[in-house]
Amino acid sequence: MWHAVLRMCGVDPEFEYESRTNYEDAEIVKIIHALATKLGITSDACFELFGEWVVEYAFENGWDNFLTCMADSLHEFLNNLNSMHFFIDRIAFATEMRGPVFKCESLTDGTLRLHYYSSRQGLYPMVNGLVKAAARSLFNLEIRMYVTERNQERHHHSNTEHVIYAIESMNKNSSLVAKALTPAKMASIELSARQLPFSLKCFCSMFPMHICVNRQMIVEHCGDFLQSQLGLGNRRTIKLTDIVQILQPDDIHVSQVLIVNGGQNLLFVGTFNVTTVRSLLTSNVYLGDMPMHDVTRDLVMLNQSRISQQELNKKLEETVKQMRNLAVELEQKKVKTDHLLYELIPPEIAHQLRATHEVPAKEFATSTVLYVDVPHFYIISVKCTPREVIKLITDLFVFYEKLILRHNCYKVLSLIDMNMIIAGVPKPTTEHTYQIFNLALALIGGAKRIIVPQINLPVVLRAAVHSGPVVAGILGTRKIRYVIMGETVNITKRLLMHATPGKIVVTNSAKLTGGNSQFNSYEFTTKGYVNIGNKQATCTYYLERNTKKSIWELLGREKGVDNTIDGYQELHLASDVTNWADVEATVRKQQRVIAAMQSKGRHLGVATEKMRQMRETFRSHTQSNDSGISSGSGHESSSICSVM
Repeated sequence: MWHAVLRMCGVDPEFEYESRTNYEDAEIVKIIHALATKLGITSDACFELFGEWVVEYAFENGWDNFLTCMADSLHEFLNNLNSMHFFIDRIAFATEMRGPVFKCESLTDGTLRLHYYSSRQGLYPMVNGLVKAAARSLFNLEIRMYVTERNQERHHHSNTEHVIYAIESMNKNSSLVAKALTPAKMASIELSARQLPFSLKCFCSMFPMHICVNRQMIVEHCGDFLQSQLGLGNRRTIKLTDIVQILQPDDIHVSQVLIVNGGQNLLFVGTFNVTTVRSLLTSNVYLGDMPMHDVTRDLVMLNQSRISQQELNKKLEETVKQMRNLAVELEQKKVKTDHLLYELIPPEIAHQLRATHEVPAKEFATSTVLYVDVPHFYIISVKCTPREVIKLITDLFVFYEKLILRHNCYKVLSLIDMNMIIAGVPKPTTEHTYQIFNLALALIGGAKRIIVPQINLPVVLRAAVHSGPVVAGILGTRKIRYVIMGETVNITKRLLMHATPGKIVVTNSAKLTGGNSQFNSYEFTTKGYVNIGNKQATCTYYLERNTKKSIWELLGREKGVDNTIDGYQELHLASDVTNWADVEATVRKQQRVIAAMQSKGRHLGVATEKMRQMRETFRSHTQSNDSGISSGSGHESSSICSVM
């Protein structure tokens, strides 16, 4: 379903979303809408389910104890969400995202009014699932929650979505608000003010970044660090606005403001706004500048540990991703390797070889061997360019492999234009002769669809079939091959030399082994006895047709508009063989003329060489002993020599 949802969103189904990576809200909304369409529910309901899943995910990934310790009631939990978001977004993970702001009010009727503020538009239905799942998981509460008001507000130079929810408990005995403190608990809390057991100077040293102001916002005292950095030592009356700028609170309080001295003073207990080692370096602040009791020191070290862990996790994720990609590449290479291996040995033998690393030779009492070749291949190689010949052989190989697979046979050997194919090996079957007969008919008939370039004639094959026992086994250790040996193979190969183009020669042994069956019935014509070697002859036949199946069924394709019903008329078309015979006769005649011209040229060259030698002989002598003709000097040639 996930791949279908991604396709609906226009995303590659193989795309993987990464953790700790921000994605656009529009992409999330698009996925939610697509998922809702796939599930047959509304988008708001899908958002609510997504919110419930977020809480479950947090519980399953180590946040359960943290969430449990936040509050003892749903009211306090919702009011503490802002602090949690601030810690997660600004401190712990230092992300650029800004979480929503919540404000929860307790009403007199025991219900809650929840205000939701967010600059991310359209995500408010998710809050229903988040709050319901949190109430159920943390406080064992079942609540009813619905939107009472929704509007847009301008806040901090951006549009903020303000949604108000009403929350009520479905169980009247379950309270959404924390119970008030009992008198016993109140008594255990010491509320009386006591005189501090240390001086103001010591207090300023302990809290170097505190500021204490009175009702008139006059600074009465501040920490040592602020005094030294702001030069406040000699100034007596200092207003708070002289040293700080008061801003409207952004719903989150970084530091703590305490009301002290019976409400006469405000004590601002601040600390350095640093959370990581990087922020220490950029602000030129050291851990030694912070008091030992300042939790910021622990926070910086904790964040450094977390960042290091995140880097390790990131590297681990990248390694896992690389390993996954390598596994995919390995599987693809394995498929290619298997394909190449299956070209050399059958899949059954390959699996056995992988399992046992040894495949002994095996005898097969009966099998059927087919040899098929292109009898006019020499003519094709003479008339066509090498590129055309290679393309033609490639087309033939693809055609062979498709039909061999269709008829459950196995190609043992390929030698350019000749192929050896067998059935009944390595997987024994009683249908091996039928498989070879049907394959031979399909090869002869289907090959005519391939046209030879330059000559513009269809490919005409010839084939020979014989049945008998064979021995099969693996040869070699590095470049292994699956070979078939035996007299059956030799007889079939010799028989191919007696085959006529466009015909299938079948021995009497194959004819008797094949016979007829419920689905196959063959028609033969007698060829006669053929010498098969070792002073032996065998009666042979021409396989004409399968009377129960057409050529189109054997080829596994539909009959064309211009084709005959069974296709055997095209198979035995005499004009194809005649045309090839004419082309062969023409090529042979041309070759004889060329050979004669080359022979004549060789004789002329020999005569010329002899005449040259005679001329050199005459030049080397100053006088002829038999003609009486002499040459005047070594620089002049006689008329006889000149003619020569």
